[in-house]
Amino acid sequence: MTGGEPDTDSFLQDLVQLMDEKGLTELELEIPDFSVRLTREAAARPAAAAPASLEPDPAQLTLAAAPVTAEIEVKAPMLGTVHFVPGNGIGPGVRVREGQVLLTIEAMKVPHDVTAPAGGRVAEIAVREGDAVEYGQLLVVLTPSGDAG
Repeated sequence: MTGGEPDTDSFLQDLVQLMDEKGLTELELEIPDFSVRLTREAAARPAAAAPASLEPDPAQLTLAAAPVTAEIEVKAPMLGTVHFVPGNGIGPGVRVREGQVLLTIEAMKVPHDVTAPAGGRVAEIAVREGDAVEYGQLLVVLTPSGDAG
């Protein structure tokens, strides 16, 4: 992210911490040009008889970290026609860096670059060459990674 916006990795860590604090299993945030959906599997609760005491036995407590997955949805900033940049090799599984051009949207014969808001791997491309897109339509899904680029 640029222009005084928060660092993506620390921002995602803050969101995960918020999920931990509030006991959430899913969190979705959408702001202009950036959206993120975090999910985690709910920890399985064993079916056991009610304890005689409400105080937990420290010897029986275990911490289980549920895996957290984060996705960054790149959405269309405008109406137009999708064009992929020749030779950039963008496709599922490909690493991208923050600011890298993912595709262009042509409107009134003027191309507008759509860039990666964070480094990571392309998880999904939701459009095809020549598709007409609307404002806010999903274009690309990224899985962020701190070592991309």
